[in-house]
Amino acid sequence: MSSENDNQLRVEEAQAQLESLLQAYDEVGERVLKELPLYVVKLERDLPQVFSLEGDIQQIEEAFAANECSEKSIRSGEAHPVLVEVGKYMSKAVEDALERLGQVQRYVVMHTPREEDGNNFGVAVQTRFYSKVAKYVKWCDTIHEGCKGYHAMRADILRKMGLDERLEVRESFSENDRKISSSKAVKTMKDQAPMGDLLCCLARHDANHYFQLKNVMQSLISIKKRRLSNGTATTKEAAAHTQEKLDELIKRFDSVGESIVKELPSLILDLEERLPKIFTRTEDIVELEDAFAKKECSAEGIQSGKPNPVIVEANRIVTKEFDKASEKLSKLQRFVLMHVPREEDGNNFGVEVQAQFNGKLGEYLKWCDDTQDENKVYHQARAEIIRQMEFERAVEERETVCEKEDKVTKSKATKSVVNVPQLGDLLSYVARHDALQYFTLKNELQELISMYLHCYIYLKNNYEKIRWPRGKSEGMNMHMY
Repeated sequence: MSSENDNQLRVEEAQAQLESLLQAYDEVGERVLKELPLYVVKLERDLPQVFSLEGDIQQIEEAFAANECSEKSIRSGEAHPVLVEVGKYMSKAVEDALERLGQVQRYVVMHTPREEDGNNFGVAVQTRFYSKVAKYVKWCDTIHEGCKGYHAMRADILRKMGLDERLEVRESFSENDRKISSSKAVKTMKDQAPMGDLLCCLARHDANHYFQLKNVMQSLISIKKRRLSNGTATTKEAAAHTQEKLDELIKRFDSVGESIVKELPSLILDLEERLPKIFTRTEDIVELEDAFAKKECSAEGIQSGKPNPVIVEANRIVTKEFDKASEKLSKLQRFVLMHVPREEDGNNFGVEVQAQFNGKLGEYLKWCDDTQDENKVYHQARAEIIRQMEFERAVEERETVCEKEDKVTKSKATKSVVNVPQLGDLLSYVARHDALQYFTLKNELQELISMYLHCYIYLKNNYEKIRWPRGKSEGMNMHMY
């Protein structure tokens, strides 16, 4: 009997402790939700300080190529200092977001009601919100993996440059252990042919990563899940001041979104006009391949160590346009999210139209990111083709010191690979690779025009449903409290 009483007592104690823990979870969840305005204001304030480099993606890439991604800087063995610092900030920001998202998930789960037959609209809203938070958690995990993978990919590009030096030291001794001579050999492996493409690949890799991280930070602002590192507003005055700053920020976001909506026609017309000026080659794909094979992709052109200038120039312009498109799509998506109304049981047709457009914007953003990644890989793939041509040279410098006769002998040997049977096929391969890339870039720019056109037509036909999904009388419901 005493044992049963003890067990009952332990159960009651555990139940009391659990109730206390649930109360703490509830308080944390409420606090995180109330702090959302603080997270937005803090991230928006940090954005220009963390990403302080001026210029578009093409200008940043050129700046990296001249400095951090030059051959001289690469030989230092140091990681890219700008991206290391930005990466540290973003890792902390994303980890912080994961912590808060976990607390929100727990808060939602705590308030799951008992299953009943009927009156389940609120339960459906709660379930949708939990699913959305879970997607944000998965997105944050993906960002962490992407940041980790950036350095692995960069190291792989550097390894393929073959800039390593190998030092070999030999010493000779007589029978009575007296040193007779010593020699030192430095062997340098360098394949100049793919170097230009690999340097372009590296600068593009770093510039893309910089702007991807910047877009991630803007996305964190959009989902409003960020802890304020210097504390929370504990007074009514401080809370009112934060809300005032948030209201100003929301008005600015709204104004930016409206300006992008009005700008869409000019974006379409501008790209349509510039397209033939960017892609000036009039040959078809076979004729262009033949032209590249005679010049840019000939053995002489490859051994110069320079990438194909025609592709480099087109690639830079397309990269810049896609980066600009990503920025505008992000701001347009934020504009749509700002006008998402409160969940209600009925009158949801406009809400569905709004959600459908927001989903399409998300698909376009992913397409822009994937396209940037694919175009970045072009230089790496080209360098790999060129490496198989085996144009590398191994230079060995040897210095021998004879201590008995006090003589120093120096020698230098150069080893080159000649008569490569696969050279003809590989030259044809790289010419085809470049011709395909040229037309791929052209098609991508045409698809970008189509994307802008779809956004323009959809907004033109459904603007009121997206801006006021339940009618103008409801207005913009931006305040949670």
